[in-house]
Amino acid sequence: MKILRGILTLFLLHGLNNVTLANPEDGPQSHADTNDRDLQETKRYIVKFSDDKSMQKMLSKRSTNTVMRITPLSLGVMMLTEAELQEMDVSAEVQYIEEDGKVFLPENEVESDASMQDVSMYAEDTPYGIDMVKALEVDDSKVSNRKLCIIDSGYSRGHPDLPDPELPESRGMVTGARDGGAGNWDSDTNGHGSHVAGTIAAIGGNNRGVKGVIRNGQLNLHIVRVFGKNGWAWRSSLLNALDECIMVGSNVVSMSLGGGRYSRTEKEGFQNAFDKGILIFAAAGNDGSRGFSYPASYDAVISVGAIDSRKRLASFSQKNNQVELVGPGVNVESTWTGGGYKTISGTSMATPHVSAVAALVWSHFPDVTNAEMRSAMQSSAESLGGGTRNDDFGYGLARADLLFDYLKETETQIECASDESLVEVSLVTDKYGEETSWSLRENNNGIVLASGSELSGNKRYADSLCIPTSTCFTFTINDSYRDGVCCSYGQGSFSLTVDGLKVKSGSDFGGSSTYNSCGNNVGDDDDYADDTPLPGKCDDGESEFTLSLTLSGSSQETSWAINKMPWFTVVAEADGFSGISGDVVVESICLESDRCYRFRIEDSGWDGMEGSYSITYDNEVVREEGTFSWGQAESTWFGDCLFTRRLNEGSQSGSDQNQLRGFEKGVPPIISKNL
Repeated sequence: MKILRGILTLFLLHGLNNVTLANPEDGPQSHADTNDRDLQETKRYIVKFSDDKSMQKMLSKRSTNTVMRITPLSLGVMMLTEAELQEMDVSAEVQYIEEDGKVFLPENEVESDASMQDVSMYAEDTPYGIDMVKALEVDDSKVSNRKLCIIDSGYSRGHPDLPDPELPESRGMVTGARDGGAGNWDSDTNGHGSHVAGTIAAIGGNNRGVKGVIRNGQLNLHIVRVFGKNGWAWRSSLLNALDECIMVGSNVVSMSLGGGRYSRTEKEGFQNAFDKGILIFAAAGNDGSRGFSYPASYDAVISVGAIDSRKRLASFSQKNNQVELVGPGVNVESTWTGGGYKTISGTSMATPHVSAVAALVWSHFPDVTNAEMRSAMQSSAESLGGGTRNDDFGYGLARADLLFDYLKETETQIECASDESLVEVSLVTDKYGEETSWSLRENNNGIVLASGSELSGNKRYADSLCIPTSTCFTFTINDSYRDGVCCSYGQGSFSLTVDGLKVKSGSDFGGSSTYNSCGNNVGDDDDYADDTPLPGKCDDGESEFTLSLTLSGSSQETSWAINKMPWFTVVAEADGFSGISGDVVVESICLESDRCYRFRIEDSGWDGMEGSYSITYDNEVVREEGTFSWGQAESTWFGDCLFTRRLNEGSQSGSDQNQLRGFEKGVPPIISKNL
């Protein structure tokens, strides 16, 4: 028997609370050619033919039975009675037959209480996941050479924060197709597909909403809609959608869907796509079990699990030996239907983070194959499981910066002549990239051999050139603010390499740092010309927050976070400090002015902190020599708040500490313990 029994049930890997989905039987249920056949039950099957010629021959004879052809895979989707099924099964032109399953939206939902917030009224937010995968540290100016295909519930074309060729901010192409009766690709009656698209490509710098991993509007997107308002589609529709992605020249396919059981037809279809050079990502599953979800668990597909803002595994994320990478998937803020925004959770939300990282970095290395890219993502991932692959986190968190560095180190180097040296400059800027510049000049005549200026913030730059070995040159890097590229406003660094040997590197170099290839090298210049106070670093509409943290012997237990009200959005956080007791760590962050914030510091050991901390905001002291000797946490409210927490001095855990009281703007914030 060649008939493969069993139905595969797939679903989008997040759900919708309070959504009632109709379940009409879309598609033909019978294609009668005789009165007797009208009375017989028919079912929908996927038929795998031995070759294209056999498929065309058989389907032409049974045109009334045929629903769909997927020609590249020699597949026919047919409505068959039991007798017709048996007849097809014994044909030498048929390899095997599988019953076609349905793809469903899930019944369970993981959704934030803040899901309906109007993000746009608060200008532009950077969701924590964008920072976690270090998307902003890799330049996205080359992404027009990539095409990313999203298979989902559609796309909210006309959303002011999503790419659209008609928008001035968007210069990439957005195209699409629909499968069967799902509806137009450029509309979305569900919202799920629009949320996924926003994580991948929401436009940045437009002073509204959110920004995506690729934020310049130049990524080529192809949308294939398989889910209609009825909430389900056929498994064969997923394969047809995949074929659509192939035909339009996609490099990356992102599928925030999954579930059900193994299918030979699907496995072969996804392997065919991978063999054609496509990198495929799918959500690992939301059951929180060790079961396998498909298509994520096919060998040709990268299975993506979910972590939260503290890089802890999400409780719902699948755990098995097919999980390959993880991404941010808890309380993810992104675009929604109707020009709105929503915060939801699921491996569906983690998947677009990871697929977009692949497209972003791949754009810098277009000659790398999909297999090489997959291997690089495994090798460069931030390990979250003790340095080895494990069933919870796979190889770890996909990060754009680490992937870029890995591929940069492994790409084919420039070949210099025997009498030349290969000189390489690598630079990561801090937030204020325009302050940094560098040059490489010949010593004899001052000719500039290479240089960089007018740089963007938090970006990676690399330059390589061949210089005659006999030529003396001087490399100089300058910072007009005289604070280098680290560490108050980012974690930048630079390095200069000659013939593979690193001859100069640094980060906190003050005003300038210089290397002379033929003489005494000048050290870092940390001296400032005068005692003039440094100008403010924050932009208009921002206020500076500074935390000074004195470490104790157990500072690895200490963590802190800043939440923006009213939705407790995490805007900054850090944990696991290293150093010796007495060391002082200073963090300065520019926060949006005229907003209310909560600073929360925690101790995972429940024994408080032996060190201390101080907070200033907008040049005013908010908290001085703060400490707590026992208990897990302490919170401080600051900024433009209309309320604060009441401190119950007589109780560390009494109900009074959770009460709110109103107060006028400008009243100093009150400290609250153990919130």
